[in-house]
Amino acid sequence: LTASIVIPILLTNIFLLFGSPQVIFGYYEGTRSSTEWVVCKKIAIFLLGPFTPALLVNNFDIESEKLKQLLTAGAAWKDCEEQKEIVEAIRGKILLFKLLELTTEVFIQLTITWIMILLITTETKTVRGFEIIFQDSKATWR
Repeated sequence: LTASIVIPILLTNIFLLFGSPQVIFGYYEGTRSSTEWVVCKKIAIFLLGPFTPALLVNNFDIESEKLKQLLTAGAAWKDCEEQKEIVEAIRGKILLFKLLELTTEVFIQLTITWIMILLITTETKTVRGFEIIFQDSKATWR
C-alpha cells in the first residue's frame, strides 16, 4: 500500500524533471538558465520528492496572489495574461498529480482487494451455506 503513495509522487517528479521545473521553484524574471543551474533544479526536485504536492500547492497560491495583485493594480493586459498562463500551468501540474495519485491508488487497492478475496478460505456457516446454495443452482431454483 505504500506504493500507492510513492508511485504517484515519483511519476509527478519525473514529469516535472523533464517538463517544467519552474513549476516547483517559481517563475522569476532573470532566473539563471545555465546548464548547471537546470541540473541543480532537477536534482533538488528529485530529492524533494515527498514534498512535491505541498510545493505545488504553495507555488500555486503564490502565483495566484500575484495575479490578483496585478488585476487589482490595473496592470497591463499582457502581464495579466502571462501571469494567468503561469497559474494555469501550475494548476495543470496539480491536476496531473491528482490524476496519477487516484489512478495508481485505485489500481493497487483493487488488485490487493481482489487477491485477498480470491485467496480467502473459511469454514464458517455463512460461507458454507452460500457454497451449498450456489453450487447446485439448478436444484435450488426449480
